[in-house]
Amino acid sequence: MQILLQNGNAFGAAFKNIIILNLSFMYKVFINNHPLIITKTDSDFDLVEDDLFLQYDASSLNELLNLAHTHDNFFRRIYLVHKEPKKVFENLKEQCRWIEAAGGLVKNNKNELLMIFRSGKWDLPKGKLEKNETPEIAGIREVEEECGISKLKIIKALEPTFHTYIHKEKMVLKKTFWYEMTCGDDKKLIPQKEEGITEVKWMKKEEVEEAKKNTYYSILDVLNQK
Repeated sequence: MQILLQNGNAFGAAFKNIIILNLSFMYKVFINNHPLIITKTDSDFDLVEDDLFLQYDASSLNELLNLAHTHDNFFRRIYLVHKEPKKVFENLKEQCRWIEAAGGLVKNNKNELLMIFRSGKWDLPKGKLEKNETPEIAGIREVEEECGISKLKIIKALEPTFHTYIHKEKMVLKKTFWYEMTCGDDKKLIPQKEEGITEVKWMKKEEVEEAKKNTYYSILDVLNQK
């Protein structure tokens, strides 16, 4: 692993929660709310203090993933540079158990957005696909189960996100399919408490803006696709 740029800090990482958003020219990987950006070049980026550039090689990803679970601090951003970013992602995928999930960006007839509160943060409803289940059906089912509502309709598919975590000493890579949905159900929301959800709420625009201050950057990316 070759360090290209390290603005004043020793190398360290926190890869406990990694979210990947597949873009046309790069992959963006959220690590404890800090992005790892897998890209071809660093020339188009505005560098700031605590940005780190690494030249990718065959062993660098393993090293980063190992550091992920032994460090609590991280740089503001890391850029992992390689001529073929997709190969870096495929390398990551090969090392992981693959899981698929689906969720919804749901609005009601009042143009309010549905959000859940879980693990101390505002989130969007989502969950794992069941055997032989399509992402579309899973997305609707998960919203229904986690929020206690029905009458959902998919409007369009959004960009998926990817999240890695450790389960039983094995790295898991989870792909989450996202769908923009509408809901015609006006009954009382019921949080799925067995899934750790303590609150479900229809939010007005100003409430969503406030919730954005306490959510994951990956969720912000989903919200910004609207």
